[in-house]
Amino acid sequence: MPHERRFIMQGELAHVPEACQFVRESARLFGLSEKQADDCELATEEWCTNIIEHGYNKHGIQGRIEIVCQALPSVFRITIYDDSPPFDPTTLPVPDRNAPLKDRQPGGLGWFFIQELMDTVQYEYRNGRNTLIMTQHNPNVGDLPQTETQSAFPARTLTSGVRVVTPSGRIDSTTGRQFEAALNAQLEAGFNRIVVEMQAVTYISSTGLKVLLGAQRRAQAHGGGIALASLTRRVREVFEMSGFDTIFTLANATDEAARALEQG
Repeated sequence: MPHERRFIMQGELAHVPEACQFVRESARLFGLSEKQADDCELATEEWCTNIIEHGYNKHGIQGRIEIVCQALPSVFRITIYDDSPPFDPTTLPVPDRNAPLKDRQPGGLGWFFIQELMDTVQYEYRNGRNTLIMTQHNPNVGDLPQTETQSAFPARTLTSGVRVVTPSGRIDSTTGRQFEAALNAQLEAGFNRIVVEMQAVTYISSTGLKVLLGAQRRAQAHGGGIALASLTRRVREVFEMSGFDTIFTLANATDEAARALEQG
């Protein structure tokens, strides 16, 4: 499996700097040079801005943007997904860089920048989403420690095939997006039965509950489910107060939660 980091954001211009920072950090973490990280950041900004302005805002749509950064052998790959109406940027004309001011058009430069900055660029419309795949080549990419992608949310697989995810600290509006990305990554990898070990979670807000609810729906749609184990007293009170204790199995131990998932 490739080393991978995921980032999900609301399709709003205010969140574009976060996306750029995420891609830059990933590029540097995965072995790219400072110049390559700059190029990846600018390409990401151009495409995300285009999605929001011409895909979401223009059509009055509230959507999300998902960015996946992967370290493959000698290649850093950025895949950006969005739910706006289909738009193939490869049909755009190449801007004339030598045209005089009176003949210059205000648009089209973003796509030109992306093609110039990245080694390869590919567009697809699949599964109801626009998909842009960009790569940068670097021989240092891929030579990474195996644990990086799970440092914030460690995961392991039980002999029964149940996946166990172990968050820690607070699950709130600040960390909720990362928690959501971690659970989505497990579901997309085919793990539809997941135990979330909660013994190290000291606080959970409504944001964390919404993330778990969304993951539960996705897991059940594929015949699986999410169960929670080892909740602290305070976290359990939040689940009981919200009625989420009727939606999730709240087990005292991981093995108990796993058995509940195995039994459906």
